[in-house]
Amino acid sequence: MIRHLSLVALLSVSLVACATSESVEPDDVEAERASETEAFKEIVKGRCMRTGCSGQVCASGPVYTTCEWRPEYACYADATCERQEDGNCGWTKTPELEACLGGI
Repeated sequence: MIRHLSLVALLSVSLVACATSESVEPDDVEAERASETEAFKEIVKGRCMRTGCSGQVCASGPVYTTCEWRPEYACYADATCERQEDGNCGWTKTPELEACLGGI
């Protein structure tokens, strides 16, 4: 019985301590995180990647799509995913890609 009461008392103290503690981060930690985020953005700026479940999307970051297969997705296997003249990521139009997509 005493052991049970001690456990209850310990849990009560822990719950009160958790409820009263603040989870606010200091300003310097937030500033450091913001700086790291900006640095990461600069590292990946300009990069494009193949993404989507079937590798059919060209984007600057992960894109989650349904997992289905369409014949035209095979055309992107040898296609170039890169930043286009409009500044967006996309598949570079080549005669081979156009022919492949046109034949489907």
